[in-house]
Amino acid sequence: MTVLTSFMDGIKQEVQQEAGMTAEKGIVNGKEILYLKYEGDNPHQVIKWIDETSGAYYHIHDTKKSKLSKQDFLKIAEKFVH
Repeated sequence: MTVLTSFMDGIKQEVQQEAGMTAEKGIVNGKEILYLKYEGDNPHQVIKWIDETSGAYYHIHDTKKSKLSKQDFLKIAEKFVH
């Protein structure tokens, strides 16, 4: 699992819908998140969210070898989403 943080500095973040990817919005600890699931040759899960106060953009992802369920992955995200 990898957790990435970057500051947007006014740059708009976009997520392009790709073949083999499903996307859904959700709420974790009161913050809107985007949950992405990739299928195919490189299956993995991603959770993205923006902290509007600090301007930080967060991205958590696992790898194709991960055995985490969606619920387990969201539970881990709860520790990072504030």
